[in-house]
This record gives sequence, C-alpha cells and structure tokens, in this order.
Amino acid sequence: MLRPILEDGPKKIVHDFKKIYNAFYIKGIFLFPVVFDTMLASYILEPDSKEFDLISISKLYLKVQISDKESCEKSSYFSERIECIKNLTAILKEKLANNDRLKLLEDLELPLVKVLSEMELSGISIDEQFLNVLKQETKELIFNLENKIYDLAGEKFNILATKKLAEILFEKLNLPAKKKTKKGYSTDSIVLDELSDKHPLPAMILEYRHISKLINTHIEVFPEMIHKKTKRLHTYFDQTGAAT
Repeated sequence: MLRPILEDGPKKIVHDFKKIYNAFYIKGIFLFPVVFDTMLASYILEPDSKEFDLISISKLYLKVQISDKESCEKSSYFSERIECIKNLTAILKEKLANNDRLKLLEDLELPLVKVLSEMELSGISIDEQFLNVLKQETKELIFNLENKIYDLAGEKFNILATKKLAEILFEKLNLPAKKKTKKGYSTDSIVLDELSDKHPLPAMILEYRHISKLINTHIEVFPEMIHKKTKRLHTYFDQTGAAT
C-alpha cells in the first residue's frame, strides 16, 4: 500500500538519505523523489563540523533539544523528529540559497547518495582462496625476515619493541641516533630510512613492519569481514567525512 507513495508520490525530505535509501532498497523499495536531506545540507554549510546527527543540528539551528530514542515513547520520538526535519529544511534551504550552495546539494550530493548506496550494497568480491595463499606466503616471508634480523642483530628480540630496537641500533651497533623522544631514541620510519645506507638492519626492520601491517590490517582481516549471505565485502562511504 505504501510502495507507490515511497517510490513515486510526493516529494520527500529526510535526514540521512543514504541510510534510509539503503533500508528501503534491501526490502526492494526504491525511495523517490527525495529533494532535501537535512544532514547533507548541514554538512555543506559547516563541512568542518563533526556532528551532523539530528540532535546536534536541531540544537544548532532550532535551539531545541530533542529526545533520544531511549528516553521517549516511539510515537513521540518519530513525531518530534518529523517536526524537526520540517523546520530544519526551511532554515537550511534558505541558508544554502543565500550562500549559493543549494545547487551543490541538489545537483551533486543528493544524486551521489544513490551511487554510494549501490556501491555499499553491491559490495566487493573477495577471493578467499587467494588471500589464504597470500597469508601463507607472507607469513613465510616474515619468518625468513625474522631470522635475518636476528642474525644481523646478534640476538633474538621483539622486533616491534621500540626500546629494545633502539638499544640494538644505537648502543650495540653504534649507529648514529637521529632524534630523541620522551621515551628514548626514535626508531620511526624516517630514522630507519636514514640509517639504511649505514647498515642493512634498519631496511629489514622497515620491510618487516610493512609486511606485518599488511597481514594484520588486510590479509587476515578481510576474510572476517565477508558477509555470510552475500559472500562479499561491504564498505561504508561517509559522505560527510571530508571538508574540501
């Protein structure tokens, strides 16, 4: 009964169009036409802000404090928000027009919502078999690197322990210390890169860190993020996350 209204019908104003579009899309409903989004409008007006939720922008532009979901009944929760979105639309639309930014919302940000939404819902195909092979290969590479590092250092140690690494580089191997922090001599990537032409150990430490990070942040993580039903990796695109 509601499908004709949601998919065509009257023009719609919302808060967080992408979230709502996704929710209806999953149920096979294509929300249209949406002509204003109070979240995107507030983002365009104040791109450096970090708070675009309805409570925050209602406080900013309407000078009202609306209730959160836990502190009021469902009926009043929705009616209060509908009223805020309606009142915000009038204020924000005027501000956008006065700042020559209304077209930015209408011609760029609102159409972009559907693009981002479909990208999120479509997901990315992940070759789990390839990742498993890559995981094994990189772990073997790490194992070989560890042994080479231990040989160059003359002892086994926790390669990721900054204090111990500094001790080996600057006290045991007598390499020149480049900069000092409150916790001791720095072994950051800039320092290690500068030391790489003086001894082979710093370059190997850099390679070890790079591969370890690749394993811990990508190779081992991606399989755990694959959706059980779609068998794909679904991303989230923050449309209000960058000020340009």
